[in-house]
Amino acid sequence: MIDFKRNKKRGFSLLEVMFATAILTITMGSFLYSLNQTTRMVAKARSQDVALNALRDKLEEISASDLSRVVENYHNRTFHVRDTANNELLISPDQQANPLSVTVNEINGTGNLYDVKISVTWQQGLDNRTLSQEVNTTFAIE
Repeated sequence: MIDFKRNKKRGFSLLEVMFATAILTITMGSFLYSLNQTTRMVAKARSQDVALNALRDKLEEISASDLSRVVENYHNRTFHVRDTANNELLISPDQQANPLSVTVNEINGTGNLYDVKISVTWQQGLDNRTLSQEVNTTFAIE
């Protein structure tokens, strides 16, 4: 006769430990993937926010300037996107040009209506994806 009181197992079997390790590995992998994706999304949202603010600021600058000199002062010009400490906030895809550009074109046949296009193009992330934002507006010179 077998005495069950004396032969009780102590601890976990190898199969139980392997199963628990597999579950932990899958769970941690999913968590790290989620964390990585969240970090990327936050970085992208931040750079898009910076780009939209740069567009808005440049549009306000143009609106506040002497409209009769807008073509002369802004057409086919590029600009840096910097913070108050003069640090570059966005890097252009070619690493050479400024990321913010402005074009001003007369709308054909109107004589005093101009189309203004302001665009920002920059590199994002470790894989250097190129992202861009732009705004178009029309204004009249009287």
